[in-house]
Amino acid sequence: MPIFFSCDISHMFRQIEIHPPQRHFQKILWKKGLNEPVQIFKLKTVTYGTTPACYLSTRVLKKLSFDERENFPKAADIVLHDVYLDDILSGCSSLNELESLKTELTQRFKSAGMSLHKWCFSHSTNDFPDLHFDQSSEESITKTLGVLWNSSSDTFCFKVSPSTNHIFTKKDVLSQIAHIFDPLGLLGPVISKAKFFMKQLWLLKLEWHEKLPFPVAAEWASFVHSLPVLEKLKIPRFILSENLESIILYGFSDASEKGFGAVTYVSVIRNNGDRHSQLLCSKSRVAPLKTLTNPRLELSACLLLSKLARKVINALKTNLSQLILFSDSTIALSWIKTAPHLLKTFVANRVAKIQELTANFFHGIIFLLKITQQTSCPEV
Repeated sequence: MPIFFSCDISHMFRQIEIHPPQRHFQKILWKKGLNEPVQIFKLKTVTYGTTPACYLSTRVLKKLSFDERENFPKAADIVLHDVYLDDILSGCSSLNELESLKTELTQRFKSAGMSLHKWCFSHSTNDFPDLHFDQSSEESITKTLGVLWNSSSDTFCFKVSPSTNHIFTKKDVLSQIAHIFDPLGLLGPVISKAKFFMKQLWLLKLEWHEKLPFPVAAEWASFVHSLPVLEKLKIPRFILSENLESIILYGFSDASEKGFGAVTYVSVIRNNGDRHSQLLCSKSRVAPLKTLTNPRLELSACLLLSKLARKVINALKTNLSQLILFSDSTIALSWIKTAPHLLKTFVANRVAKIQELTANFFHGIIFLLKITQQTSCPEV
């Protein structure tokens, strides 16, 4: 949607009561002093840290969406499809629709005894002062499900915190990799380089707190010091546009002895003939320590691409004109076109899954992906 908005359900767990006969499963033992008797309390609401907490809260929201669908149809659809735990992430095509949705959602949750806060949307608040949202012009960068989003420019951005250590261990390397949060795979080549480096440490059989050998440590230090360059990246959130004639989803898979990966691009063609293509998302995997033949790695890459393409199709919620997936492995493509029962177990299992998800694979020379073969430092 051209306009994206997000908000948060305030203290959601505390607004959902547990059925009285079930409250004895949430007992707390409390002692005010050393000589005081132990008191037993029962928690009346959904509680953080318990196994069913997320399910119960999600189930309640789903029930709310069905109960009030007639009175709040648009809000019901958003609650049903665009909520992750207590975060609402949705969009609309106009500011009038945005204000209408905000009112409808607020009223819907108010009728259930809940309130919404932390509202923000993908425009500068100075441009639309009549819309009462919680964001300010100075607070344009917010974290949405762990991803940094600049609401003023409507772009994704990145914040990295390079390690200041001068001596690295395997534990430090893993910690630094975990700090680079990139669920969409927009930093695929950079993340892959870090993953391959971690595999190298496993092959060296180093202990977690053991210092890295000098050549290896120098290589990692160079990589870490280049990470701040990632903060210059600005990735547009909105990938489609109005007056579209067709939408084509392209996917590419590739593999090497180090690992394999998949990437998707969306290409939109407007009514006036203009075409615009953009990176959508990617996934990469490190090759297992047990050596696999290159065709099997290529097939694994095709399976990864099939899964990624299916997720993208479900997330886009729009009709695609075409889905075209490419691999440069003639052997893997031959397997994909073969009945699974004619193949060996490893190949058959993956081919069956690919055929179930999508069979739109074609042969092509891969020059766009190279995630697994041409990893790079951030500045590249």
